[in-house]
Amino acid sequence: MFNDAAVKSYGCEICGKTFNRRGNLKKHMDIHSGVKKHVCEICGYAFTQRNALNQHLPIHTGVKKHVCEVCGCAFTYRGALDRHLLIHTRAKRYACEICGKAFSRKGHLPSHMKSHTGVKNLMCGICGKTFPRKESLNRHMRAHSTSRSYTCEFCGKAFRHPENVKTHMLIHTGVKDHVCEICGCAFTHRNALNKHLFIHISVKKHICEICGYAFTQSGALNQHMRIHTGVESCACEICGKDFIQRAGLNYHLRVHSTLSIFTCDFCGKAFKHACSLKTHLALHTGRKDHVCEICGKAFLRRPDLKQHARTHRTATTKFECAV
Repeated sequence: MFNDAAVKSYGCEICGKTFNRRGNLKKHMDIHSGVKKHVCEICGYAFTQRNALNQHLPIHTGVKKHVCEVCGCAFTYRGALDRHLLIHTRAKRYACEICGKAFSRKGHLPSHMKSHTGVKNLMCGICGKTFPRKESLNRHMRAHSTSRSYTCEFCGKAFRHPENVKTHMLIHTGVKDHVCEICGCAFTHRNALNKHLFIHISVKKHICEICGYAFTQSGALNQHMRIHTGVESCACEICGKDFIQRAGLNYHLRVHSTLSIFTCDFCGKAFKHACSLKTHLALHTGRKDHVCEICGKAFLRRPDLKQHARTHRTATTKFECAV
């Protein structure tokens, strides 16, 4: 008789996970040791396991072999395709028993449930702040430390938390794992996706008292107000140039970098920014993704669409009666 218990006889002494082969256990131990011996020869990013490196490599090749059978969209990773398919099915099988809110992914439900319980039984011994989860407390404890020992290999920016540098690295690698379930737009960071979702809600209750421009978030209004006040709060430490917004400074910092890691597969031209490469590729493919919602005219670049949109606004306001 086949004995399942005898199959996995090699156990990890740290986390208790079991394996059926000694070699698999040895590979697993690299996760706990932190040793990253599998290095990408293109960008230098290192991984603890070979399969993680293999998953990373398609970023540089641009190969997207996972194709949606419904709309034809292609993706580098199978996981990205699976998340995209939810757009078509809109299946939300995991529902909250308290409020009825449903989620398409099982992992989202436990996080949501904490909003109802409000239990925060883990306290910081320094400031007294409480947290619902151990990992949240551990992450918070680093905020009391002045050490920034986690450094970005591309631009040299330092962080207190390893998760922060990992999240920051997505800016350089171009990986966009957070996909909008409504329209399919992808983002490198979860908070960027959350901000994007307000577009679909279309509630713009934060209004500028000077020009009347409305925003879905108060933070966006605060950033907008700097345009009127002229306050430049973000300065480049290398050249001293000032910027109104942090995003502008982060984008500017790549000017000082000599790395151009985003390469065009058609002509070989390299770019420092993923968005610059995307814009450049449109010259080869002729694809025009930015479409005017009023007249249907399409453009290669978003700035061209924004400039075109002004023609519709002026057309409706130019000849208004002053009386």
